[in-house]
Amino acid sequence: LKPSGPPLPPAVVEVARVANDPQSIVLHFTSVSYPEDRGSAVSGFVIEWSTTENFRPTTSFNTTLNARSVSSERLPSHDNIGKEFNKFFIENLTPGRKYFVRIAAMNDSGVGPFAPSQPSSITPGAKPSDFDSAIGVTIDALIADSTTSVMESSSSLRVSWRAPASNNGFHISNYLIEYWISDSMNEVQDIIIQSISGSPVYGAFALAFEGDVTDSLSVNSSAEAVQVALENLRTIRSVRVWRSGVNPDYKWSVTFLSEYPSSSGSMITIIQDKSKLIDDIGETPSLRVDLVTRGELPTGYNSIVVPSEEHSKVHYEYILTELTAGQPYKVQVSASNDLGFGRPHASHPSELAPPVQKPSVPTSIILQVASRNSLEVFFSKPESNGGDAISLYRIDWDTNQEFDSADGVPIGSYTYIPSNHCEPCSHQISALVQGQNYFVRVYSYNSRGYSFEPGIPTPSFLSPKTAADPPESLTISPHSDTAIDIQFPPSSNDGGAPVKSYKVEWNGMGYIAGLPSPNRDYLSALYSPYNVQSILVTADDDNVSGVFRLAFRGHSTDDISVRATADDLRNALEMLPTVGSITVSKESFSNGFVWAVTFLTDYGNESSFGPIPSLSISINPTDMPDLFATEVTSVAGTSLLGTGARIAVNNELVAFKGYEQQKLTTQCKSTNGLLSGYFSLSIGNTRTKELPHDVSAMDLKRELENMRSIGEVKVLRRIKQSNQNAFEWTIIFLEKLGNVPMLSVHDHLACSDGSVGPFMYTVENAQGVLPRMDGPFAGEVELNALHYVGRNVISHTIRNLTRGMRYHFRVSAWNGYGESYGQSRHSTPATIIPVDKPGPPTSIHMTSVDNKTLKISWSAALSNGGFQGISKYSVELAENPSAYNEVQQITISASDSLSGKFKLGFDGSWTRLIPANADASQISSAITAMPNMGGISANTNQSGLNS
Repeated sequence: LKPSGPPLPPAVVEVARVANDPQSIVLHFTSVSYPEDRGSAVSGFVIEWSTTENFRPTTSFNTTLNARSVSSERLPSHDNIGKEFNKFFIENLTPGRKYFVRIAAMNDSGVGPFAPSQPSSITPGAKPSDFDSAIGVTIDALIADSTTSVMESSSSLRVSWRAPASNNGFHISNYLIEYWISDSMNEVQDIIIQSISGSPVYGAFALAFEGDVTDSLSVNSSAEAVQVALENLRTIRSVRVWRSGVNPDYKWSVTFLSEYPSSSGSMITIIQDKSKLIDDIGETPSLRVDLVTRGELPTGYNSIVVPSEEHSKVHYEYILTELTAGQPYKVQVSASNDLGFGRPHASHPSELAPPVQKPSVPTSIILQVASRNSLEVFFSKPESNGGDAISLYRIDWDTNQEFDSADGVPIGSYTYIPSNHCEPCSHQISALVQGQNYFVRVYSYNSRGYSFEPGIPTPSFLSPKTAADPPESLTISPHSDTAIDIQFPPSSNDGGAPVKSYKVEWNGMGYIAGLPSPNRDYLSALYSPYNVQSILVTADDDNVSGVFRLAFRGHSTDDISVRATADDLRNALEMLPTVGSITVSKESFSNGFVWAVTFLTDYGNESSFGPIPSLSISINPTDMPDLFATEVTSVAGTSLLGTGARIAVNNELVAFKGYEQQKLTTQCKSTNGLLSGYFSLSIGNTRTKELPHDVSAMDLKRELENMRSIGEVKVLRRIKQSNQNAFEWTIIFLEKLGNVPMLSVHDHLACSDGSVGPFMYTVENAQGVLPRMDGPFAGEVELNALHYVGRNVISHTIRNLTRGMRYHFRVSAWNGYGESYGQSRHSTPATIIPVDKPGPPTSIHMTSVDNKTLKISWSAALSNGGFQGISKYSVELAENPSAYNEVQQITISASDSLSGKFKLGFDGSWTRLIPANADASQISSAITAMPNMGGISANTNQSGLNS
């Protein structure tokens, strides 16, 4: 007997899924030959498969195969194994369920041991099945409504689909939505057999694409078999295969229907170890893959992956966004499971465009107050133009939020045509009623019509208004030596809302020796009627002594003691022919003294009134005036003694600094010409009467002050030395503060030399400026406007001011519009010093000198009223002291509406400008402010509409 035993199992046992058959798997295994057959030829194989790894009988199945019935197309050289291959399909399995597979060989001695498959288990299944051909994927447009914006509607499409009928054993994890504008060229790759002998070819081959490999394909595979194998790859969804030729000249042409290999540099490749061919004469044919047609992505191609998180869900939809209105799009959807994406399904209809439609409403609409009679609306382009260019906007306004006040339509409408893509656009709605609420709306428009709804601004309505105008005047007058009275009328225009409060602000504009000076700041040293210079004598120790001299415009004083009184210094300076009238004050200051010199009659040079030369100092007895300096320090041999003793002159205030100064000049072209004729001046809408070519300074001043908008001015005239018939007038605006517009000239002048005009010129000598209102002497107070309702004049007293300091005031109104007060009205006069009338003289004695003469003597007043000193005394005699008080009546009238201002004079003194509609308190305050006027009482009586 020949020794024998049950055979060993096959050396190679491979298991794989069957392409396009989710219920089957295929087993590739090698034959068993000597010596593995153990001395007895193998007659068959036993295959078992089970859902449990231990092959429990209740979960296991088996079959016995005849060895001759399981041949395979693989050659023994496949994968360099060197054994014949067999193939068997296990069918009718449950997709998605894991199966374990093993195999044993059998011979006459029985069934040998089992060998597990590689891999040891496998789950049958396939990619998801195809979508329903009729209702699988649909696309439709979104209709704009309360839940869908025009932007969404005109730039979106809704993709709806029903899940494939079967997931083929694996849950669907994702859906791939692809969309594009126009198709492109499909890629074509050819798989070609090359046989040198031309004899029939046998064997199998395997293909790969982007790392995924097919199962073995027979050399005689049909086009369908190759297509199914390729579509079974995870990396390919759909192809079309055409086979041409006969063995051995087969060519499979593969057209990619869903992928674009060239866009990523991919090609179908031949797996050489698993592709073994042979012909009848033993030659080895070869396989190659050629790129026939390079594919391209479709125009406008995009894709999106939509996760499928609910496995039981059947109906799906997704909104494609950021599309172009009016542009048709093609759409297809693919489903994927663990084995990859299945074949895509094209939508129904095959293409669709987001609809072109009316635009959405304008965005970022803001309504603002532009002026007391207008509103301004700002807006930006709509979120969507509906797929068509915006050609215009319509702006409506009405006092009714229903926009139907004018017989069912808005009271106003404006068609706004945008230019240069304004962003934002704006339109000012004018000719509105101040204080009236107006509602505003804005429509956008394209060729399909106006937006379905208007855009409503924020806020939806406003009333035209502005900050309240400042009061028309602000009059200031001394109340005491530390207080000033202010008076102003209520704002004549409240800006469209009631005035809630007035703010009165003030700041020190003057200079007081020994106090911290605000005047180092240019804008805090304005509106002084005089030039003020200080002379500071100081030392490091309190031991300064000696004398000094002062010089001005080429003349010098005698020696002046550092201990000189204010009167001593004034007398020394007034002895100089170049000084004129001055006042001097003196204060102790830092181991020394400071004198403040106020020049009462020196206004500077005639071309620009204000600055004058500085005083200069010398402590060298032999110095001439041209060697004097504005600052000197004690050295040996000089007349100033003391440790570190020094003297310095500072220009503290410049006369008329801050006031607008304009100069008028008239002249002929030649010096021989004689000028004649008239001229007038205008500013704004007011104009003087005709004035002679040589009008005096007083007459020009009067005519300018008659112009309602000018106020008080100072006018100086000079005849030019080069031409006795040429004149210059310098006009200083004392009440119209800030930068004043240039006066306009209207001349009817002529020259005897026959030259042609112009003969009159205006130039700005100094631009007017407004002061700062902060610093050590600044303050403010807010007055509640409700406390003054019904009053023609608002009066208030500002107290606790610095004695002797010159102050400027301004007032502004607030009506709730905006976050701050409106424009300010500055005071008239521009500055004032808090001053009281001096106290009465004391110890008055009267004695008879003779029968016609009385001698009256008295002691100085105990109080000078806070100013620099008492300038004169008034002595009155009366035979009957109980005589009646004098009463004078002032009457003003006009033929029509009365307005403007006037002044009153008394014994050489003049009041400030008084409003034509002044009440009794304003008149009394103005008259008693005159230095030569005692106490009075006043009352007013309106006898008619204009008087």
